[in-house]
Parts: sequence; C-alpha cells; structure tokens
Amino acid sequence: AKPVIVTGSQIPLCELRNDAQENLITSLLLAANYAIPEVCLYFNGRQLHILYLGDSGETERTITPLYPSQHRGVGYLIAHCHLRNDRRTFRLDRILSAEVAGT
Repeated sequence: AKPVIVTGSQIPLCELRNDAQENLITSLLLAANYAIPEVCLYFNGRQLHILYLGDSGETERTITPLYPSQHRGVGYLIAHCHLRNDRRTFRLDRILSAEVAGT
C-alpha cells in the first residue's frame, strides 16, 4: 500500500507567490518513489527536539510547531507531538531546551 501525504500551504493556491503547488508536487513524488515507514508533520520544513517539564517530570519530545498562543499572560506553543502522535499545548516557560531537528 502507498502512503497518503496531505500537504498544506501558508498562502492559498489562488494567491501570488504561494508554495502550494510545490508542496503538492513534492508530496506526490515522495509518495510514489519512497517507502515511508512513519508519519511526520513539518512546519516550514522544521521539527524541534525539546526538553519539556511536564506534570510528571522532564521528557524529551520531537514536535512540529503549529502556532503560538497566549492565555492570561502565559505563552504557549501549539504543536504536533511525535511522542504522543497528537496535537499538544506546551507552556513556553516549561520548555527547558529546544533545537532544530537534523542540525
């Protein structure tokens, strides 16, 4: 079976200088030519490795940032967590360290 790759764009396809067409073509080439053993989500082609202080202690996570948020003066990062394979909310003051994956 072939993988299904869903791609997106920061700028809609109808707008000038968007990345939607390139993203779609790249996704089709990847799906057709490579065995992809896992699913990864990327934002601007980047993932982050973080050390996060949660309620049960420190954990290492690989995340894909989605968007920042703020509530009652506290900053948050909404991201896809690859450890939990789900969208999670991370308090910025609990991210102990962060580095771009693959660097």
